[in-house]
Amino acid sequence: MNIVHTWPIYFVNGYKFHTTSWSEGKATANNGVSVKGTNYGQCQYDYYGNLDEIVQLEYPGEPMKRVVLFKCSWYDPTSNIGTRVHKHHGIIEVNSQRSYSKYEPFILAQQAIQVYYTPYPEKKTQ
Repeated sequence: MNIVHTWPIYFVNGYKFHTTSWSEGKATANNGVSVKGTNYGQCQYDYYGNLDEIVQLEYPGEPMKRVVLFKCSWYDPTSNIGTRVHKHHGIIEVNSQRSYSKYEPFILAQQAIQVYYTPYPEKKTQ
């Protein structure tokens, strides 16, 4: 008796998230996701990715139980390989050519922080 709903848009933590497919062709890009993470070892990584799907699971009964999950495509969180922090400005650089090799796509919606990805401006050559 489980019930599943999906949406292209979801409001949580003061952010309006869109799935990647919903954001295509729109003036805004609200599909960037970040979550604080750890690999349960000595290193702690923050994960960056794109929101692919928004899923709400309902478990009927008293009281009604609901959980919203974000299915994401993650970039490689490895320091100085997949991500890097700019020394002077603290800006996070994400290598969009490197994806996370493990299959761990789901996070709780309440864990999500919204991020925006922008490419570097091109340098003029003289």
